[in-house]
Amino acid sequence: MNEPPHEALVLLAPVEGVLDRLRELVAVTQLGSQRVVLAVVGEGQREKVLALPGVLGVYTDAVPDTARRVFSPGEQLFVSAWEARARPKERPGDGLAWDDPGFRPPDRPTGGPS
Repeated sequence: MNEPPHEALVLLAPVEGVLDRLRELVAVTQLGSQRVVLAVVGEGQREKVLALPGVLGVYTDAVPDTARRVFSPGEQLFVSAWEARARPKERPGDGLAWDDPGFRPPDRPTGGPS
């Protein structure tokens, strides 16, 4: 069965033209920096991306700690946000009515007729 394309985090070395070569192979959707990018990787493309000179890693889940050690604070934030997209959201009162016990009704609108 064919696997649908999925978003992957791609780590790049500071090699001239690596980002251009990556863009020729897959759709780059977001740049965290010149060495941390998001791309849509389809079936069989992961190996091709990894074979590009200057590609250090292609991740579809969590990024290993060994790779994280080289990230700047901004890159660290980008990677953490990317990893958080797959975690289930925990929202207090999600699915409950606004007037359930323990919750307050919303404030009345201001500025209009009373």
